[in-house]
Amino acid sequence: MHYDLAYTLAPHAPTTAATEHLRFQLKDNASPLLLDFRDGQVVSLSINEHSTPVTESNGHILLPPSMLLVGLNNIEVHFSANIAAAEKAITRFDDHDDGSEYIYTLFVPMDASMAFPCFDQPDLKGRFHLEITAPEAWTVVSNTNPVSSDKLPEAQTRTSFGETEPISTYLFAYAAGPFHKVHPVDGLPGLYVRKSKAKAAESEALAVQQIAADGMRHLSTYFAQPFPFPKYDMVLIPGFAFGGMEHAGATFLREESVLFRTAPTQTNIVNRDIIILHELTHQWFGDSTTMKWFDDLWLKEGFAQYMAYQTLATMHPNDNVWKRFYESIKPAAYGIDETQGTTPIYQDIPNLKDAKSAYGAIVYSKAPGIIKQLAFVLGEDNFRKGLQLYLHQHQYSNAQWSDLTYAFEAVSGQSLKQWADMWIRHRGMPQIEVAWSCAKDRIDSFHVTQHDVLGQGYLWPVSSEAMLGYADGTSTTVAIRLNSANADVAAAVGQPCPAYVFANARDQGYGLFCWTIPAALTSCRISRRCGTSSTDPCSGVRSGHRCASPSSLLSTICN
Repeated sequence: MHYDLAYTLAPHAPTTAATEHLRFQLKDNASPLLLDFRDGQVVSLSINEHSTPVTESNGHILLPPSMLLVGLNNIEVHFSANIAAAEKAITRFDDHDDGSEYIYTLFVPMDASMAFPCFDQPDLKGRFHLEITAPEAWTVVSNTNPVSSDKLPEAQTRTSFGETEPISTYLFAYAAGPFHKVHPVDGLPGLYVRKSKAKAAESEALAVQQIAADGMRHLSTYFAQPFPFPKYDMVLIPGFAFGGMEHAGATFLREESVLFRTAPTQTNIVNRDIIILHELTHQWFGDSTTMKWFDDLWLKEGFAQYMAYQTLATMHPNDNVWKRFYESIKPAAYGIDETQGTTPIYQDIPNLKDAKSAYGAIVYSKAPGIIKQLAFVLGEDNFRKGLQLYLHQHQYSNAQWSDLTYAFEAVSGQSLKQWADMWIRHRGMPQIEVAWSCAKDRIDSFHVTQHDVLGQGYLWPVSSEAMLGYADGTSTTVAIRLNSANADVAAAVGQPCPAYVFANARDQGYGLFCWTIPAALTSCRISRRCGTSSTDPCSGVRSGHRCASPSSLLSTICN
């Protein structure tokens, strides 16, 4: 499928005049074909070089079967699309600092059809060729590099861009206005900012470009696949609706997330790095290999979030990145997963208009937490090889969770059927508790149990590490594998008797894990009433068990 799109952008105009040439192959012309287009106006329509009246219905252009061919079809549409400051797929921003105007697109998940007629679903990928006519003082950034730029009368320039690799409609994008390219350096991604912020951006530009360049090198090696697009630019958009949007070859980032108004803290910088690496990961995991449908939204978002932390941890091994992962990711996930309003990671999205409902803590917080557990289950080497196989098999095409499962099973020899069914298709989480006893200063029994936090009776395959902590500050770990309601951990038997046990050392598992203290310490008094939140280190106190986070473990033993 090929989209040739030409737009004319005029200053402060409420619409843009546009032309589209669409070519696609059709296997069967027995039924009408629906071309998605809403919010704009069709001026004329030609199907296979025959002009035809326009029939529109409920956000679609009806292509009659009598005019369609089995094989190659050519559609030509002259249309106009709306531009506004909000609630449109093509958005205008007026810079009050200097009066400049900027125009940018945002189509995810279903708004490409507000900007041009298309088959607006992620599994119908196309190659895009874009031509923009705009004021000559404007810079235009899109998915590919410009291949020509022609000056026109009335101080206009027509810029033509190279054709893209096959991408989904929501990943096509452009931004136009008096953007300034900050700190252009060969070998570093481009960074564009509005001209009124150009000076302020200079101090941040190199750090932003460098983290993206370093991340690109790491991910190319980790995935065993070069960067999948001809170039990579980052465009800073003021007031952008998301922290970032991973358009193929041209990520748009919220300006406020990148340019700091005051001296940044280390947390500010890490959060910015995670956003940059998250959107960069999408170039492979989401843009090149794309979910077939938005019910697998978690597949791209969860992996992008996990890989952002994995990449940063590799590049900055002394920065406690996985501790930040726990603190930033897990509380939101646990907070919703212990409520009756939680949902499975996999969500049934019957219609594209429902896709926006899938975004939230389950996708952005639980999914990466589950993926971290999966990496532990498979082992780092098998996890990496499985991702490499998956991305290789589905490059520039679409895939779903079962395809990724197949890749992991193929490289590891492990069956993931039970694991995937429970963690991906069932809501909620387990609560994990440990009971242990000692004789002659050695553990003589070590027992792990689980129950469903929501009382649904589910049992999950649980993998984690138990920390055995000692009074002198040392510790050791033993692996926990739990596929039923309870299990004995033979590896713990014979270990020195610990002062405490925490069942999720290094945050490898997902669930409400409880740490356990010996009976001799259960008389310790707690100075406040215990809460009900899973993130409250004092919640669930009973029979010597306290549900807590590892970071609060030692400080709450005898508080």
